[in-house]
Amino acid sequence: MEVLRSEISRFGFESPVVFRDRILKGIEETSEDVWTWLPEWNSCGNYYRGRYY
Repeated sequence: MEVLRSEISRFGFESPVVFRDRILKGIEETSEDVWTWLPEWNSCGNYYRGRYY
């Protein structure tokens, strides 16, 4: 966990909580389809759409 904290700090974030909050805010405010941001999220989105739509 200390390595993660160090890397997050290196990018200018005060703490992992601040980093997480910025990510969540970006997800909430974007007009983009967040499922496309990462391959893992895209797979999850495809699963969800196939199962529930």
